[in-house]
Amino acid sequence: MAQQKLLDCQRAPNACLVAQRLFSFASFQVIMTEDSRGRLLLRIYADREEIDFDRVRKLLRLPSDEPEISRVTDEPDHDMLVVEFREQLTPFELGSVKNRGVLPFGNATSWLRRRPEESFKEIVHVGLRAGIAIGGSYWGPVPDDFLREVVRCGLGLYIM
Repeated sequence: MAQQKLLDCQRAPNACLVAQRLFSFASFQVIMTEDSRGRLLLRIYADREEIDFDRVRKLLRLPSDEPEISRVTDEPDHDMLVVEFREQLTPFELGSVKNRGVLPFGNATSWLRRRPEESFKEIVHVGLRAGIAIGGSYWGPVPDDFLREVVRCGLGLYIM
């Protein structure tokens, strides 16, 4: 019966557009090591020109101490400046994070929202590139508000 239904759907896919339950999840708790937690980074790197770290910091107003940012590092060997956001990105624990009042990507969203688009346009104008990198073991949802800010700022989005 299931085999026949599959063949029918392959022949007439529009006839099979019905709500289907694809997966069921059991409730479980995963203990994560610090290494497995996801990291959310803003990376500014050389494209056509070498990076001037001081100029980039000034454009993005990075000297100020901001609660959304965990650290800012210059990586001259890679011609890159890296901003690490203070986020709670752990695999599939969105429900428990919401209960603590901390939303994944919330710090990055709020920080990007306060940055004018012109800051990132100037970075591109001087021969650099900028992008957000999601690293580590994060495999949860990416909020729409965060994606809107990434697009508004003209940033690339990379999953590492």
